[in-house]
Amino acid sequence: MPGEPQPPEEISKTTQPDKRHELPLGAAFGEQVRPAERPTSLVSEKREEEARTTAKETAETRNKLTQLSESHADTSSQHPSTPDPKKRLEEFEAFQEQLKTKREELLGPEIPSFGDKYIWDHISPDTKIGSMLWAARKGSKNFTRLLPDMIQRIGSLGKKESLKEESVKMTVVDRNDFITDKRYSEFFDFEKNPQNKEPLENFLKREISAEVGAANFLMTEGLTVAQYHSFVRQFGHSPFAFWSDDRGENAGRISIDNVLPQDGKHPLADLQPGDPDYESEKALYQPVFPGLTRLPYIGKWRMSRTHSVAFAVKNAEGKDVLLLPAHMDARNAVVFWRDLVDKLTGKKQEGRGALAYHQMHTGQKNYVGTGLYDLGIKNFLRLSREHQGSVGQLQIDGEDKLQTTGTIVGDDRVTWQINDLVKGKM
Repeated sequence: MPGEPQPPEEISKTTQPDKRHELPLGAAFGEQVRPAERPTSLVSEKREEEARTTAKETAETRNKLTQLSESHADTSSQHPSTPDPKKRLEEFEAFQEQLKTKREELLGPEIPSFGDKYIWDHISPDTKIGSMLWAARKGSKNFTRLLPDMIQRIGSLGKKESLKEESVKMTVVDRNDFITDKRYSEFFDFEKNPQNKEPLENFLKREISAEVGAANFLMTEGLTVAQYHSFVRQFGHSPFAFWSDDRGENAGRISIDNVLPQDGKHPLADLQPGDPDYESEKALYQPVFPGLTRLPYIGKWRMSRTHSVAFAVKNAEGKDVLLLPAHMDARNAVVFWRDLVDKLTGKKQEGRGALAYHQMHTGQKNYVGTGLYDLGIKNFLRLSREHQGSVGQLQIDGEDKLQTTGTIVGDDRVTWQINDLVKGKM
C-alpha cells in the first residue's frame, strides 16, 4: 500500500522514484532504460523490442568506451583501496596515545567544567544507568542547538553571488599530521586566536580521536562559515541536520541524502549488475519512504547520507578555516522512523537498524564509531567538483590519501570488522 516502507532488498523492485532525482525503475548504476511506449500492433511491438535491443547493445559499448576514457582521467575512482581492519585499528589506538602525550603541549592544561568535575566525571558511560544518563544529556542537544543551527541556516541565505568571487582550497588532512606537522601549528596559537581553543579541543576529543574511521578529514579555506553553508545549498541540500550526535561543533552541520546521479551510475565505484554487493548498494540510495517521495523534506530522505559537523578556526591571517570530518552513514539517522514503523507493523528488520549506526559517543571504552569518513570525504569532493562553477576557483589537494572501496557496503563491512575486533569477536 502507498507509504508502506519496504525492506532494502525490495525497494528497487517496487519503488516509483521521485523523478526530480531518480531515473526510471531499473536505471540505477548504468542499466539502460528507454521510456515506455505503447505499440499499436504485434509487429510494431516486435520492432520496438528489436530497437531496444540494438539501443542497449550500443549503449553498453558506449559505456565501456566511456569507462575506459574516464579511467585515465580519474584513476582514484577506478582503483579503490580497501582499508585493512587490523591496521586501521592499530593506527587509531596509536593516534589516541600520541594525542594523550601531546594534548597539553597543543591545548594547555585541561580545566574541567563545574558539572564535569562534580557530576559527570563520576558517572561511568559503561554502566547501564550511566549510559542512559549520558545519552539523555547528549540527546537533549538536538533540541537546545535548534536556534543556533537555524541561525547558521539563515546566515547562508544571500551568499550565493559572493561565492563566485572566492578561491576555495580543500585539503585532505591526515589526523596524525594535524597534531605533529608545523604547517598546522598556527591554529594552536591561542595568544593570537584564543577563540580557536574550544573548537579544536572538541574536534580532537570528540571527532578524530573518537572515530576509528576518521583517519582523514577535510580542511576548507577561502569560505566563511555562511559561505560554506551556501555552497552546500548549491548541491541541492539544506545546511541543516536535526538528528545527529553533538560533537561540540561551532559552525553548524550538514546532511546530504545520497542520491544517484542523473545517468544512474554509481557515483564513486564501477559497480555492475552481477556484483555480489550490487543490489545491497543500490538499496542504500533509495528513498526511506518510497510512497512519500512527493512530500517536501521527507520525500528527499534516502537510506544513506553524507554528513558532517563543522569546526571553524582562524588562521594566522585571521581568516576562517573549516575543519570538516565529513563521512557517510550507511544508515541515515531518519531511517529510525522506518525501523519503528516496521516494528509496529510486524515486519522483519533487514540488517542492522539505524540506532546501531548512531550510538552516541559518551566516552565508552569500546566505542570506535561507524562513520565512513574517507568515503564521505570522497563524495563531498565529488559534489564540490560538480558545483565548482558556484565558486571563483576550486583547488583540491591530498585526495590520494583516501582509502576506500568506493562503496557504502564495502566500507561498512570493514567498519564492522573493526567493531568485532574491539569487542574480541575476531
